[in-house]
Amino acid sequence: MTVVIFTASAQHAAVNFGQLDWYGWIPNSLSTMRKPPPQQKGQVDMKYIVESLPDRGCSREVLGTVWSLTRTEKNEV
Repeated sequence: MTVVIFTASAQHAAVNFGQLDWYGWIPNSLSTMRKPPPQQKGQVDMKYIVESLPDRGCSREVLGTVWSLTRTEKNEV
């Protein structure tokens, strides 16, 4: 019972509530990037960076998911 209570409260809060702070800046969400990271220094220019960023739809889905995970209820203690 202790594990269930911990998982549903403290662990959930520790894992989820800080996600919007991190994933609110889309380049931190590596799973949405469209190109692999460069393997050597000096290979990246601005065009490569812009082409690596996700499109608006993917960004919207990530932000919506993270926002809903980080919401707290008004009566939450």
